[in-house]
Amino acid sequence: MDTDAFKPLIHEIAKIHQIDVADITPQGFSTNAVFKVGHTIFKIFAPPSSGANTISDFNAELLALTRAYHSGVKVPKLFHKGRIECKYPFYYMIFEYIEALEARDVVKKYTIEEKKIFVDKITTILEALNVTPNESSYDVTVKERYKIFNKWKTFQIGVQQQVDTHIQALKLENLVYVHGDITEDNILISEDNEVYLIDFADSTIAPAYYEYPSIVFGLFDFDQTLFNLFIKDTPIDSFIDMLFDSILLHEFGAIFVEMILNKVGSLTKETLDDIYKIKPLLHQLFNKSVQH
Repeated sequence: MDTDAFKPLIHEIAKIHQIDVADITPQGFSTNAVFKVGHTIFKIFAPPSSGANTISDFNAELLALTRAYHSGVKVPKLFHKGRIECKYPFYYMIFEYIEALEARDVVKKYTIEEKKIFVDKITTILEALNVTPNESSYDVTVKERYKIFNKWKTFQIGVQQQVDTHIQALKLENLVYVHGDITEDNILISEDNEVYLIDFADSTIAPAYYEYPSIVFGLFDFDQTLFNLFIKDTPIDSFIDMLFDSILLHEFGAIFVEMILNKVGSLTKETLDDIYKIKPLLHQLFNKSVQH
């Protein structure tokens, strides 16, 4: 992320809200630009001219963040939000800075008992977030999001067709609000083990299982103990069926498939000629460790 390119914009936004720009530090990698500015976090959304779904993402994050806060989920306080004209129109949000580490730096060091406590906290967050929506859909339904953000184009055409056919045949029932990107980057853990959830830009309405790929492959990083604790008494075949459906349906499904292929090593996205070969790989990765 080119900090120098964003400095004039950050200074303009800081001036509007009378924030002291003592230092500017980029935070992670994402579609949108995120910086630590003094004791705050500036999130600057990609301008609409970039082709990003800016306004929808901005509104989705604002609504989902507010809903999560009122549901008791620990999230950063939102201090300011707005839109500024600076060559291009930019939408932005300014949050409190939380003294915490990304989950990637913490969870891998956990004992089994600490992992159990952590999974219980993630489950509690999901129970608070994944509630039946008041509205029938967002501006963009989850199946439409797949088409808009189709990331399968580097896979064989036959695989692309299978994915599309599978998605269109899915009966999406019991829809709930979902965060959509509960990864090792978007879970922060403070020194006193409080768990914070950030980055709600991918929030939408979908089946609850839409959350699973980000959690299993990202947050848990394929950790089998965390996986076992997470699925609890759900039969492994049933869970993998849901996991497979959610991979294909998910906006980042193609990325998850690449992660699986890299983990197993027997196929690549160039040699994968049948999307249903992913199911046996999921069993290979997880089924062997589950005891019922």
